[in-house]
Amino acid sequence: MTWGVIDVGRSPYRFLLSDRAVAFANLTNADGSAYLPISPTMLFVAVNTPNRLERLRALSPRDIVHNSNRFLVGRVRRFVWAHDRSQDAFVAKHMSRRLEPTPLLPDIGFR
Repeated sequence: MTWGVIDVGRSPYRFLLSDRAVAFANLTNADGSAYLPISPTMLFVAVNTPNRLERLRALSPRDIVHNSNRFLVGRVRRFVWAHDRSQDAFVAKHMSRRLEPTPLLPDIGFR
């Protein structure tokens, strides 16, 4: 995989981190990617093709942060970490809305 870091410092929002912070999408095809926020303004990205990385870098920083946060917060089991409290309403609105089934111990995080 080709990898890089995307700086979204120009976005009005900051990345959130969760207990399900690594995202994988379409790994078996050319548009496949994996990403992980590594700071409030930096995103580590691994992609199957260099072209995909360039297309991601061409997106607006605001859209990158919003899409990442929405996906990661939607998959949260229990915890979300933020740079500050400015996104509390966003977290409350989207938290755990897109839970994935767990392969082992399905009750983890629901007590």
